[in-house]
Order: sequence, then C-alpha cells, then structure tokens
Amino acid sequence: MSCASDVQTMPVGTWCPTSPGEASPNDGCPSSIDGDEYAIDISYDEDIDQHVDADGVDADVTGTLVGGGTSTGSVSNPLATAASITQDFDVDFDSDDQSMTMVMKVAVQVAPQVS
Repeated sequence: MSCASDVQTMPVGTWCPTSPGEASPNDGCPSSIDGDEYAIDISYDEDIDQHVDADGVDADVTGTLVGGGTSTGSVSNPLATAASITQDFDVDFDSDDQSMTMVMKVAVQVAPQVS
C-alpha cells in the first residue's frame, strides 16, 4: 500500500501516527509530527485513457492528472488545519474529424481564519 501514489486504495480508517515514535500500520505514509503540529504530504498521478460516446459523437480522451501538496494542523485543535495543493490536468480529446487539447493548472490554498 502506498499513501503517496494511490490514495484511492487507502481503506477507511487509515491513520498515521499521532506521536513521535508511534508505530503506523501504513508503512511509507508520508507524514511528520513535531510536538503538537503535524504535516501530511499529498500526491497523486493518474493516467486518463477513456472512450466517450455522447450525443452521437465518439471520442478518445487521453492525458494525465497530476497533483500534490501538504496538509498541516494541530493535534490539540483539529479545526486549525491548512492545506496547499497544486493540480495539473493535461488532456487530449480526439474524435473522427476533430481534436482538442486542454491544459489546466489549479492551485488551492486553505488556511484557518481568526475572527
């Protein structure tokens, strides 16, 4: 099992250690704990290879979806979390007489707000 390469295969209830030296059932889970603070590395890399039939148009869709980032937080305050993720979507659509390429980069950052 690999936390970094295929998050979809992670079973419900998967966890990483909550204190230094604590054993984890998820060998290779990319995380770190420093006192009360934790960080979890996120990454994914998936190939896209699909055939689509919609409204009488047949097309092949190929490309990649690649992304990653970090989620950080506090063990004592689980609502104080932050995340930063960048995702690249590069896809080609090919039908009988038309083709299109789409490249999109998305960057998301989430940080707690103090009121």
